Amino acid sequence: MSIFRGRPVRAASLTGAVFYTDAGGLLFFSPLYAQGILGYSPFESALAVLPVGVVVIISSQIAGRLMSPAAYKPLMAASLLLIGTGVTLWVGTPEDGSYWAHMLPGIWS
Repeated sequence: MSIFRGRPVRAASLTGAVFYTDAGGLLFFSPLYAQGILGYSPFESALAVLPVGVVVIISSQIAGRLMSPAAYKPLMAASLLLIGTGVTLWVGTPEDGSYWAHMLPGIWS
């Protein structure tokens, strides 16, 4: 437990917890929204959340190249800002929303 005394480790752990909580919620609720509200089939709802995987692949490649001891703070701040933007966009999704106007922007960010 002594490893958590270091500020960088605590910050990275908190960032990771926020990220995975939000990503898990998004990946749980977005197919439910697509199937239950938008009337998508299970296959269509899987395709609807496919952009999440694309974003993860692209952002991990970019972050891996940018990562250095001096760059972890701005990268973590930027990632939390993007995650917060996506969750904020999801919170505003209306019941009669559409995939392109309401669901995709929250997934893509």
